Amino acid sequence: MWHSKTTIQVRFEPGSQAASFINESPQGRIPVALLLGGDPLYTLTGIIPRSSDIDPLLLGGYLRKKAMVKVPCLSQPLEVPENCDLVIEGYIDKNAQLLTAAACGENTGFYSLGGKEPLIHVTCITHKKNAVLPLIIPGIGLVRSKNNLCKTISAFVETNFEQTVALEVRKLCLPCYSYPIAVAVVSIRKFYPGQTHKVAHGFWGSPLTALNKLLIIVDETVDVYNRYEVNECIRQYYSPSRDTFFSRGPLSINDHASPQRGFGGKMCIDATKKTIPYTHVPSSSPDPCQFYHKSEGNPLENRSDARILVAVDEEIDTDNRELCLWMAINQADPVRDVRIENGILYVDACIKRKGDKGITRPWPNVCCSSPETIRNVDKYWDRLKIGHSVISPSLKIQRLLREGNAQVKE
Repeated sequence: MWHSKTTIQVRFEPGSQAASFINESPQGRIPVALLLGGDPLYTLTGIIPRSSDIDPLLLGGYLRKKAMVKVPCLSQPLEVPENCDLVIEGYIDKNAQLLTAAACGENTGFYSLGGKEPLIHVTCITHKKNAVLPLIIPGIGLVRSKNNLCKTISAFVETNFEQTVALEVRKLCLPCYSYPIAVAVVSIRKFYPGQTHKVAHGFWGSPLTALNKLLIIVDETVDVYNRYEVNECIRQYYSPSRDTFFSRGPLSINDHASPQRGFGGKMCIDATKKTIPYTHVPSSSPDPCQFYHKSEGNPLENRSDARILVAVDEEIDTDNRELCLWMAINQADPVRDVRIENGILYVDACIKRKGDKGITRPWPNVCCSSPETIRNVDKYWDRLKIGHSVISPSLKIQRLLREGNAQVKE
């Protein structure tokens, strides 16, 4: 985000490679080069979780099957790919005071809560003639876009030539309900009791997947990309009282539901076949996870055989499963907002406010365009010549807006 004519404010996850390089560097001024445009793989390889010893351009060359040619920067001792559209060179002063960041839309579908971030002092900007720059438009985490392509490639990379999380991992799916690693469905080759706990500890302890919030583990024969197969495993093999594992650890700094910025609860659901004989009656409901409005007096009415019950706000259509799941992932902390009673897992996925029970941080509003912006975009759509008119996604979630601007008014 531009901060002034000569500075840019940047945000790094505390456990990211960029943050590690900054913290470990003996230099006071750390050279930085931001590259935009060029080969689309530059963007993909830049955000794919990978081992720190794998250069992103090496990964790009592997996927592209050809060498990535680099050229030196003009003002910093760094190299960048030769075909970038725009390069911003500068440095970060480690010893400078961090500044409060402005609120902006995030890939969670909500506004950020600010926080203190470093500045890049710009020393040089170079660009192509008629440069084409990528643009990210924040929106709810359900929009199937190139963000999903990034997640798919990320899953391919993690399971096919790294497997550093756990040797038992066979397939990995990263559903599109929040930031890329918030939710993960993993299939494992299971041999002994407690192996799912081992995988969960390994998953949350790996720098590649440390920001995971909800982990669902199934057997290796299950297609993790098939929602119905995963639901069937939960229906048949999951008992909330026995197969739910809670922990705490680092989360994305964009996760507003966590009690502390970048730190909160984690939950693992063990939906594998059990190796030890036990008495378990599978759920007769075709969908083990069901949603209800918090105002309902008795959520168990007509849902007595559910394994998971999620409370959502009145404005949410409980038949819109993807919207409900998006709310459940982003609006709940597994330790604070989840409880198990009488063999049922209850989740409070309602919008909250600072001052509510257990809420000590401001609560953000959903990313939503104003009616005026929607009308202006619709008005000029045909002039842009970018295809058939698209209904604004904001129309579906405007009813979720609460009083306030980026933050919900207390």
